[in-house]
Amino acid sequence: MHITTLRAQQTVHFYASKGSRLHLSTGQVTVSESRDLERLRFDVALPLQDGGIYTVPRSGWLLLTACRSSELLYEAPPAEQGALIRLGAAWLSRLRMQWRMLSRKILSS
Repeated sequence: MHITTLRAQQTVHFYASKGSRLHLSTGQVTVSESRDLERLRFDVALPLQDGGIYTVPRSGWLLLTACRSSELLYEAPPAEQGALIRLGAAWLSRLRMQWRMLSRKILSS
């Protein structure tokens, strides 16, 4: 999960995976999705009010525009969260191994 605070009229452009959720705790934002349909490109703008939740229907780029100061929470889809947890565990395991090797070098010196 990631929390973002936006000032009035501030915009954020980011890539979101299908199934991600945006939870707007305070404020008001407009969520714009870019869609391509038979070589025609158009944007769909959806307003999101206090306490609103938006679930990303398909992976792609989103543009968030704050109509007033807002705070929102980005929640990755469960599959993506699992991948991040596995990546973190692998990184931690590698770090421990390097620490053990370094400790042995220091102790043997």
